[in-house]
Amino acid sequence: MSKAQLLLLFVTLIPIANCCAIRLFEKSEKLVDLVTRIFPILFTASLIGLLNVNGLAYLEPLKASQKISFGFSADKNSITLLFFLNIIWVSFSFYSSKFLQVHDRDDEDNSDNNLKLFFALIVSLTTLIIISKNIITTLLFYYGLLFLRHFYAIKFLYKDKEPPSFFTFILYLESILFSLAVI
Repeated sequence: MSKAQLLLLFVTLIPIANCCAIRLFEKSEKLVDLVTRIFPILFTASLIGLLNVNGLAYLEPLKASQKISFGFSADKNSITLLFFLNIIWVSFSFYSSKFLQVHDRDDEDNSDNNLKLFFALIVSLTTLIIISKNIITTLLFYYGLLFLRHFYAIKFLYKDKEPPSFFTFILYLESILFSLAVI
């Protein structure tokens, strides 16, 4: 495994490890805050390492045939998008605690950690979409992001009532139109 493939593996796994660590330490607020601040910094270090790699970094964990594979690749454009995503991730991780302290809410269902977990999942799926090598992996992670958005809306936005059918219709219409645009 080359240096570029190792760094790409780190870029792929760090957001996923962040989700697992938030879930693992959900009982301790201080550990969750520490974890949500360390992983974006590790992600930044991996991205800086990828900037020093010349050319295209690729990683294919699964390959069924020459045309069907489950892989990731990073070029200069995807690394630039990952840096923008990292800026959002770092700013959320350092300022979300202060915002959630000021925001008036009930803390009976541990909503701070749930919000941080959902944000970490969104960062993970967005990272995987950005570095997807082909359309199959892009669609897979995009549909995961759509499902997560729908689940987030049901869990946080529509706690006491059912989400409007228009919201569900827009969700399905968006996924169908994106699939048709790909074809």
